[in-house]
Amino acid sequence: MPDERYEINHEGQIVVHNAALCSDQERVIHSLFSQFGWTCTENNRIGPCRELTLSDASGTSKDITVYSGTIRNESRNPYEKKIQLGTTSDPKSKDKRNTIILGIYVFEENDSFEDALYVGFPIDDSIRYDTNPSLRGVYVNQILINAKNDGFVYDKEHNLVGFRAGFIYYYLQHFYEIHYSGITVPELQEETVRRTAEEQKAAFKEWMSRQTKANGQPYSENTINSYISQMERGYTSFEKYHEYDSVFQIQTVTELDEYTSYLFNAEGFDEFNDRAGNKACSCGLAKYKEFILENTETTELVFHTELENRFSRNRILFGAPGTGKSFTLNKERKELLGENNEEDYERVTFHPDYSYANFVGTYKPVPHGEAITYEYVPGPFMRVYVNALKNGRTDTVRPFLLVVEEINRANVAAVFGDIFQLLDRGDDEVSDYPIQASEDIKKYLAKELGGLPEHYTKIRIPDNMFIWATMNSADQGVFPMDTAFKRRWDFTYIGINASEAGIAGKTVSLGTGTNTRTIEWNALRRAINERLSTFKINEDKLLGPYFLSKKVIPDEGDIDADIFKDAFKNKVLMYLFDDAAKQKRPSLFAEGVDTTKYSAVCEAFDEKGVFVFCTEISSKFPMTNAGETE
Repeated sequence: MPDERYEINHEGQIVVHNAALCSDQERVIHSLFSQFGWTCTENNRIGPCRELTLSDASGTSKDITVYSGTIRNESRNPYEKKIQLGTTSDPKSKDKRNTIILGIYVFEENDSFEDALYVGFPIDDSIRYDTNPSLRGVYVNQILINAKNDGFVYDKEHNLVGFRAGFIYYYLQHFYEIHYSGITVPELQEETVRRTAEEQKAAFKEWMSRQTKANGQPYSENTINSYISQMERGYTSFEKYHEYDSVFQIQTVTELDEYTSYLFNAEGFDEFNDRAGNKACSCGLAKYKEFILENTETTELVFHTELENRFSRNRILFGAPGTGKSFTLNKERKELLGENNEEDYERVTFHPDYSYANFVGTYKPVPHGEAITYEYVPGPFMRVYVNALKNGRTDTVRPFLLVVEEINRANVAAVFGDIFQLLDRGDDEVSDYPIQASEDIKKYLAKELGGLPEHYTKIRIPDNMFIWATMNSADQGVFPMDTAFKRRWDFTYIGINASEAGIAGKTVSLGTGTNTRTIEWNALRRAINERLSTFKINEDKLLGPYFLSKKVIPDEGDIDADIFKDAFKNKVLMYLFDDAAKQKRPSLFAEGVDTTKYSAVCEAFDEKGVFVFCTEISSKFPMTNAGETE
């Protein structure tokens, strides 16, 4: 008996019809991603899982993983549908940032990719995908009919997105924040008041009549009409955007940027644009972008999100080498952001050549096809800053973190520049004093956050942005910090023995013959530090528990003696010889060891083990078992 169900026909009506399954998912998937100048290359496939590389004419490429399943009947309800992915590949094993789950709905089994509808599912950590579960929540009379008629919809109850084929790249751009960050359909949530194409064209024409050229003269009616006609000709001469019939259906900056990125790199466009005279098509689109920006409602920046957190916003962890500063910071980073959150922070390491342009941002040459243009390229500070501001506009405020390793290895006054002023935070954890944003920054913020550049004249650091850093004042060649800069940070000192519990009981055999001893690394480290302290060497020059890394002193299992000996020579002995005990070598090493040559000290260590050091150190390691001899 035919499986008659409620279905959606090609005209967008709910009808009683036989249910159909997509006959060729591979054809549909490849066609779906091969729109708007993009090409799709399949690199690997395991069952429903495809690893794809997407590339456009400008040279931009992106690797994504796509799980796909045909949307089929769910027996419990005549309107309900589901997908199943089988058991050959688990979506939870993939990076959520680059992985999507797509359901494909067709009215007839041989429907084209343009006739099909698509439903995006989140990767749900509570689902056991290895049992081939049914992924439900797809209803013909809800998400599917709305996707068919509206183009792009979000079902908050089931955390699903439904859309037509033309919106695939919009979905790719925003799926992560929609499914996992509680941001519902960025920029499309207000589009219930979109103008018709004719209304938009009339509004643009009227706006153009009020604009002036660089020489102060108004645009003539002929120029305005030429811009509009060439924009429309260009739209019909090349591939359309999102199934729109008119260029004036494009009414957001995001949509226009996506369209022009394709159009300006399309084969034959330059010739078309030149034939129009005065490049009327590209000039018209540039003015149209200004028109959209000017008519975009300003969303007020939210600096005070009322985010409560026990951690300091600006903090520096400092201490001797190997005390576990980065380890501690990384552990607390997981507490701040969440154990598996790798998205809401950036990490940067300062060095002597690091600059404000690297840290905040600057204009750089960017290739677009064969042409080179200059664009503002944000640094790590600006990227984290923008993400924090975007999140501050949502109902699900969360922290964002910028980690600076080795902060004093660069000239911080030069690197931070005027951002330095923003570090002074008030009781609400927002910058007490705003700064005047540069023209470059204002334009970038307008591009990322909407509105006009003048909406971002004064900026502050919001309370959901954290800046944490590490510092080792013992390093050679570091830059000093002035008092004003230090005053804006909370300093946390990591003591020389604060993290030693993690290495307690870790032993290794050193030396040969009568010099053989089994020593505990922590005991040897403490003995060396005690001797260095008698030379009145500052604590920040002593050896921390993790001066030798966890690759050398593993958390689990025994120390590999060969790895330890190599690391000890290359790190500990080198540091003592060249830095911490440079002026006290004869007093630190044993009598008879040639302390004028580093190679001689290493050779003595291979033979003598702990007895390469003076008796104040070596005497702390007597014979402990039958395998050792006096």
